Amino acid sequence: MSKTTLAMIFMAVAVLIMVIVILAIHYLNPNKNFYSKQFGYALKFNQDVVTYQNILLDGGNRLSMDRFGIKGQEEKYYVSVSGIDDATDLDEALEAFESDGSYAFTREDNAVYGSGNYKARKISYEDQSCTPPVKVEYYYDSDSRIMITICSDEEHWTVLENLLKSITLQ
Repeated sequence: MSKTTLAMIFMAVAVLIMVIVILAIHYLNPNKNFYSKQFGYALKFNQDVVTYQNILLDGGNRLSMDRFGIKGQEEKYYVSVSGIDDATDLDEALEAFESDGSYAFTREDNAVYGSGNYKARKISYEDQSCTPPVKVEYYYDSDSRIMITICSDEEHWTVLENLLKSITLQ
């Protein structure tokens, strides 16, 4: 074999090894960058800890939400993002829930969320009927017309709060 042929074989093997390493890094990396065209945001999450679901909220396939839940407990501990119609009167909806005494919301008009410290109206309450109790926070961003919900207990709060902090609006 000539030196040129040997050099070509060596280079081909080196390129093949590089491609395999790059693909392995990509597919074995548990950190995922997620982008939602529907709601105009991006966030980062660890696929080993958190799962993503797009959940349809109506039969007509028009309303949906993105939910990032703790693996194995997705419906109990999560961060979700959904769109809010401009015609929605948030105060009226909150008063309806509070009218029977089941809920007592705390309101904060100048809250921030996400990597860009985006302005939002924060509504929160603690649900003591669960074991363990859960803390629920809603961030209503009227400029982006999205509602972000974080629902968690003490044990999972840090993971879900970091998801909330990683949100970047597009």
